[in-house]
Amino acid sequence: MKINDSVKEHILWSFYSEMEWTDELLVTLIEVYSVDRYIAVESIIVNAIKSDVIQNSQIDKIIKSFENKEIPKQLYLRTIRMKLKDEQILSQTELKTLLDFRGYELIEKALDKELITGKGIELIENPKPGEKDRKWKERLYRKSKSNIKQEF
Repeated sequence: MKINDSVKEHILWSFYSEMEWTDELLVTLIEVYSVDRYIAVESIIVNAIKSDVIQNSQIDKIIKSFENKEIPKQLYLRTIRMKLKDEQILSQTELKTLLDFRGYELIEKALDKELITGKGIELIENPKPGEKDRKWKERLYRKSKSNIKQEF
């Protein structure tokens, strides 16, 4: 029976996205992806990263097996989520990368927890009119300024 690739994508997504995340599922997804580079498989991996169900031991396999540029970004954001959970202060470099990745929710959480200090705060600038993500950036800027006042 011949099945259209877009239908296969939907079937893969429906079948694998409902499964519990395990090492075995990851191996299966890697095998499926190595034959046909289905976007649905990449999407399942990205969702697993975003929902923090992947294990540290699985990261290398994921990096080696998938070429999607969203995956390294989501792995980085996962690392930052773990740092925030452990209440570790973010470095200036980490904040710069978060800004580049548009990780505004994580920056907001870091500001709420006072995990951005000194020169990191200075990276959060008031956006220019018409700038991309202006509302998010204005919100972060206001929060960063209120955090500076609290430090004095």
